[in-house]
Amino acid sequence: MRTKTVDSMLPTSHLPSDSKSAEPATQDIDWHVLVSRMIHPTKVATIEALSWIGQPLSASQLVAVFDREKDYLSLVSYHVRRLLEAGVLEIVEERQVRGTVEKLFFFRTEMENDGS
Repeated sequence: MRTKTVDSMLPTSHLPSDSKSAEPATQDIDWHVLVSRMIHPTKVATIEALSWIGQPLSASQLVAVFDREKDYLSLVSYHVRRLLEAGVLEIVEERQVRGTVEKLFFFRTEMENDGS
């Protein structure tokens, strides 16, 4: 999907004085490429897995769903934390498992309004 911007969002103060009256710059934005480079595949896989399974999962359960090696757990945990920080996921349950606390994650029931 390609979209053309209407105006450049950059200030014109950095341009030479004779170019300030020029038309605003337009550029093509390839959203597919931009989004695929900005959003890590592990975040997408996490969201898809939770949506498909329809119930809370821990990071280690997500690794099992993804059928990956155990060293993949740190990567999944990192991206789950980023999704928590972004307000996409929330911790819905914590339980003791072999001397540690396992956290189960699922989509937030309410998304906070950021004022936009």
